[in-house]
Amino acid sequence: MRRAVMLSNATALSLSALRCQAFVGSCSIRSARKPYSGSARSYSSIKALQDAFRDPSSPFHLPPGTQGPASPDPPPDAELLHTSASNTPVGLPEESLSSQDQSAPTGESPLTTKPEPNATPLSMAEKWTLLKPSHPSKSIEERAREHMIKGGFDPDSFWEQKVVWGDHDAFQHVNNVRYVRFFESSRIQWMQALAREIGGPQREAAILRAKGVGLILKSISIDYKAPVTFPDTLLVAHKVHTGTRPTLSWSHFHLSGAIYSYAHKRVVTTCDSILVWYDYDKLQKCDPGKKVREILDRRISRRDRISI
Repeated sequence: MRRAVMLSNATALSLSALRCQAFVGSCSIRSARKPYSGSARSYSSIKALQDAFRDPSSPFHLPPGTQGPASPDPPPDAELLHTSASNTPVGLPEESLSSQDQSAPTGESPLTTKPEPNATPLSMAEKWTLLKPSHPSKSIEERAREHMIKGGFDPDSFWEQKVVWGDHDAFQHVNNVRYVRFFESSRIQWMQALAREIGGPQREAAILRAKGVGLILKSISIDYKAPVTFPDTLLVAHKVHTGTRPTLSWSHFHLSGAIYSYAHKRVVTTCDSILVWYDYDKLQKCDPGKKVREILDRRISRRDRISI
């Protein structure tokens, strides 16, 4: 019995010794590993970047005495870049090139040709300055008017309408009924110009006060192409066209309209309407006369004239 206890104790001591050896071995293996050093890796990355700045063949090379860009983003006016000629740097006007630059072979840009040995390299800011266009870009108002004139619309009808918050409806866009008022403002302005051409300021005053022969709106149809929201400014315009109904008498004529959105940079609404010459003294439609018809005919653009 005593001998069995002694054997059991010896076995326990052997197991404990094995466990200690395993633990010591594990500790020695862990301690043999190279500890992680974040600072060493960071130092290596910074040194590699500094070497790239010093290497002339590197795209990150900064010549001595120069500075890098203040921001990784391009200057705010970089979006104004444009191409003025096939053999000219992007956005660089031809008149800004010196005689030495213009003598460069076709297809090579003065900004990409090899500099002279003693020439001072251009900084990024100087390059952006050279790439800026020499003329200011057209305003949205100018572009809108050019677009309307190309479409044959009468400049006498141009009406600039600012969109206000109250023009919105429950659907968070300008209510459809508002466009009828916008077209009316442009149409009345066009009627004033037409009346001045027919009979001067007196005829203009008479047509606004419903005296003598004037104009009334018979019908209007509107085509909504895109929703308009606040804030925005609209350019409303009209033009006379012959229409597609040859049965219309001399007392009727067609007037089409369009609304150009400065925010959308496109036409968002169009309309077509029929106007009637009306004699307010006799309370009936009438023929305005040959002189008025000729004046009205001259206001029809060539593109809108349909042979009937």
